[in-house]
Amino acid sequence: MDSQTRKLYELYHRSACYRAALMWIRRAIEELKGLRSASQHVNALKKLEKDFEKVIVESEREIQRVEKT
Repeated sequence: MDSQTRKLYELYHRSACYRAALMWIRRAIEELKGLRSASQHVNALKKLEKDFEKVIVESEREIQRVEKT
């Protein structure tokens, strides 16, 4: 496996991990929404959700950049 193929594999793997984490964050938000005392946790998870969305976009840009080279 050459270095570019290895780099792409690592980027795809990282992106998949980010997406899986985002899925669990969203699931936790939905489960916590029904609890009255959980509003702080929901807000923290929503911020984390936004952060992960940004990371995923950046990761996909990096994948596209590497694919073009």
